Amino acid sequence: MDLVKEKSYSKWLVLFNVGLGTLMTTISAGVTNTALPFIATDFNVSLEIVQWVVSAYLLVIASILPIFGKAADIKGKKIIYRTGLLVFTTGSILCSFAPSALMLIIFRIVQALGASMIMANTLAIISSVFPDTERGQALGISNTVVAIGTLLGPSIGGFLIDLFDWRSVFWFVVPIGIVAYITSYKILPELKPQKADVEFDGTGALLFTLAMLLFTLGISNGNEYSWNSYVIGAIILSIVFAVIFIFNEKRHASPLIDLSLFQNKMLVCGILANFFSFLGLISINFLMPFYLQEVLALPASEMGIMLTAIPLAMGITAPFAGRIADKIQPSYVATCGLVVSLLGQLSLLGLGLHSLKMDIYLRLFIIGVGRGAFHAPNNSAIMGSVAESKFGVVGSLISLVRNVASVLGIALTVSVFGNVHSAKLAAELAAKPASQDILSAIVEKQIFIESFHAVMVVTSLILVCGIIASLVRKKEVIESSESRGR
Repeated sequence: MDLVKEKSYSKWLVLFNVGLGTLMTTISAGVTNTALPFIATDFNVSLEIVQWVVSAYLLVIASILPIFGKAADIKGKKIIYRTGLLVFTTGSILCSFAPSALMLIIFRIVQALGASMIMANTLAIISSVFPDTERGQALGISNTVVAIGTLLGPSIGGFLIDLFDWRSVFWFVVPIGIVAYITSYKILPELKPQKADVEFDGTGALLFTLAMLLFTLGISNGNEYSWNSYVIGAIILSIVFAVIFIFNEKRHASPLIDLSLFQNKMLVCGILANFFSFLGLISINFLMPFYLQEVLALPASEMGIMLTAIPLAMGITAPFAGRIADKIQPSYVATCGLVVSLLGQLSLLGLGLHSLKMDIYLRLFIIGVGRGAFHAPNNSAIMGSVAESKFGVVGSLISLVRNVASVLGIALTVSVFGNVHSAKLAAELAAKPASQDILSAIVEKQIFIESFHAVMVVTSLILVCGIIASLVRKKEVIESSESRGR
């Protein structure tokens, strides 16, 4: 943990500045998802290609988040955080000028570098400047900012695309980044590392990055390249790097990731529940804009409003779920949240060619209620199972798992959707007379819906795995609480 070098600062202004960084990254994620169908159309690229606008961003964050977290512990959190603001803002400007899908993906990687620096330091900076008696309140406000950014992203993105084009969504966050960067110079205190002479685990960082990159690239491209030898080789090589990484971490005096944390069964079950939750639910974030735009032909502004259902429900539910979790075992609340999410996801199997907007909104709202009831109590259960000295490490681990699951979830979504879509398209074409080799728009939309439903079935099964993981840790949490009481 960092030591505050000076006391001549306002902790609430610090929270405001860090909130700007959080708001910028969360809004950016929402507006980008809304823009995906229009990016695909503008550059004339397939779903498999446009997925990398999101996947590359998440992949880079998942690969390097622990690295910047460790670097901040050694070099200081303020300098890493401020650099992140500058890099993210620059990346946003570059994205708006992207001349091709490939260049847009590259510029999104630049954005991801900045986002990693910001995300790795947000929780730690807040924890450094607020005393124990106010830290919970400050972190609660920070979570509210996340909900606001997630809520605003889709609607803002939709209106900007209607007024201008998809490039405008990247410009929107630039002023926020500039203000955050300029004000951070004076607002943020100098956070002096407690152990500035700690050796950085460069070998571990390299091994971790290679393992994550190769594994995710292999999984993401498996369907497109028919699981050829290169894809299988990448996955096998990633496993080799992961094994070497584990051996390296066990021997290093200051490892990138403290592997002893995984001896905590309560933490492991909570992390698994978190992993399965994001793995199962990210498909909605990715596919829903395409359903609303390609099947229902909604304008971007209306589509943006529809996509506010989940974050709005999360913002309403999360505070109440948190209060309930303070009174009973958090794992009970988290498990109930996952069950509600599962029911909401299954309800999407009822969507069709002529679904009403209010009907869709309510189904998405149910999913948001489940998410809001799950995440805060689940994180509370995880954090409550470790010593306070491990809060920073475990917080980074939670962010890491979220991003890894999101990357893999998108890869799984594209794979399942692509396989089902191709099979049904081939079947329809084969059934057509030779003179009718072009499918009607209605048939194409119906194939999309059936492929969408297939993804919902698969991801619902994944949520069941999350529920099981959450249930398993209940008994252990109760036993642990009883032992602490003695």
